[in-house]
Amino acid sequence: MVFYIIYQYTNLYTLSEKKVMATNNELELQNTTIQKQNQEKEILLKEIHHRVKNNLQLVSSLLNLQSNSISDATVVSAIQEGQSRIKTMSILHHRLYQNDGDFSKLSFKEYTTDLINSIHTTYSNKKVNTEIDIKIENIHLDIDTAIPLGLIINELTTNAYKYALAEGGSLLVSITSIQNNEYKLHIKDSGKGMPFHIDFENINTLGLKLVKILSKQIKGNLSYFYDDGANFVITFIDKSISSEI
Repeated sequence: MVFYIIYQYTNLYTLSEKKVMATNNELELQNTTIQKQNQEKEILLKEIHHRVKNNLQLVSSLLNLQSNSISDATVVSAIQEGQSRIKTMSILHHRLYQNDGDFSKLSFKEYTTDLINSIHTTYSNKKVNTEIDIKIENIHLDIDTAIPLGLIINELTTNAYKYALAEGGSLLVSITSIQNNEYKLHIKDSGKGMPFHIDFENINTLGLKLVKILSKQIKGNLSYFYDDGANFVITFIDKSISSEI
């Protein structure tokens, strides 16, 4: 009787051990499948960002060819501004393509540096000295925030080069963290600023209209003041954070 009980107990233990092993094998197989799916997803997302970047560059090249046959300086300038906006998004997708793992977040310090360098190459007056100061904290922003914010930086920085820095000067672009998961974008140039009689709240220029629209898109507060140059300040919350609040 004792031997029978021991046999039954041993048999039950063996069956239980086999079940555990089978469960572990099944879990291991599921983990392997999930890892494979994640790797395939990463490859697909990288390819998407790469193709978007290439398509944007193609559009920019077509605009460049079109501008070569136009003699009207105003039209050419408008096309160049369009190219600059396209390049802003192209650089962003190139940065996302270079990411390892998370393709929904962008290292904004690296992206802003690339963007400002591109604008500097396009618009800077090679005969004068321009000092560029980029102070971006090591933050990673959601793509839905990064795109409009990048376009805002492009607009304000391009305007600074065209109007405030034509004879040289300095430019500051900074993003700092403030309370309650908020960030502050500050762009300052050493130029004359906007004429004092202009109502900033009702200004009609395309570039600043676009800045206002994009600021609302990221639920940002836009302000302007003059202090030894034009100062634009936008406080905003990363969309991935604001959607969780």
